[in-house]
Amino acid sequence: ESELANAMREHTPISASAVMVRPRTGEILAMATLPNFDPNRPGAFSMDALRNRVICDIAEPGSTFKIVVVSGALNDNVVKLSDSFHCENGRFLYGGRILHDHESYGPLTVEGIITKSSNIGAAKIGIKMGADQLYDYIRNFGFGTRTGLPLGGEVGGIVHPVKDWSKVSIAQIPMGHGIAATPLQMVMAMSAIANDGRLMRPMLIDHLEDEKGKAVAKYQPQVVREVVSSTAAREMV
Repeated sequence: ESELANAMREHTPISASAVMVRPRTGEILAMATLPNFDPNRPGAFSMDALRNRVICDIAEPGSTFKIVVVSGALNDNVVKLSDSFHCENGRFLYGGRILHDHESYGPLTVEGIITKSSNIGAAKIGIKMGADQLYDYIRNFGFGTRTGLPLGGEVGGIVHPVKDWSKVSIAQIPMGHGIAATPLQMVMAMSAIANDGRLMRPMLIDHLEDEKGKAVAKYQPQVVREVVSSTAAREMV
């Protein structure tokens, strides 16, 4: 919360949120959002301050989402890290829209597409992968579904079925546009890459104690599914 407060002062955003997760177990070690409120006087604060934005707010994830298309393509052997794609010198006409990169890149390997965060490169990997496969990986990484965290107000985000995609969706979604996710969904997906491809259910409570301090319930980490192989996850890292 102190670090978020510093960021709020420096950048004056509408809000700032942070969540820290242990990838191997899904344990949530820290979660905070600003502006917040005094639980003793909730009525004295605006409704905006009462929301846990980590699970209640959604946004287009942008370039962080490139892990989904690239790890999925690696997993299915659609691409190798050394495969090269021409990134059109920063302007790519597809589906009636011009897609842009922040730099004018020519040929880049898959590894280069990630390290330089090329939108056009990610789009071309998505096109080669195909809409149905991309959609399956999006859902398997947990997007479009609530994580099941036992806190009120969690939303599932926005993932349109393939039948509702536009001509340009297959190129825009790999770069994190045309889709919306909560911060927690994005962190859990990134954690799956760090956890050898296994998506964990976020765990908020380690155990419960009675009034004498004796543990009466102990919670265990839960694997939701293996999204990609350990080999693909290590290549992604």
